[in-house]
Amino acid sequence: FSLLRFDTVNIPGFVHAEQFLSLSTRLATINIFGLGGEFRATLKHQFAKRKKLIMFARGENDVTANSFGVHPFHICMENDGMAHGIYFMNANA
Repeated sequence: FSLLRFDTVNIPGFVHAEQFLSLSTRLATINIFGLGGEFRATLKHQFAKRKKLIMFARGENDVTANSFGVHPFHICMENDGMAHGIYFMNANA
């Protein structure tokens, strides 16, 4: 049994620098929940186009801006009904 979680072939995969981490991946499905503190109407991300998810908390009073919390965890519902979660532990930033 094998399941690809992160596909970084032919895209810039991982950058590790002082106080900065960057991870690029192709998603196996569009059914992704969690990651980042952005405002959206549902828990499910809308991946109709390529986007960046920022995982730094900042205070904004505008509800359309980033929220106060950062949630470095995502849940992925696979097309076959199985699910997995990934926690991004970062002691770098």
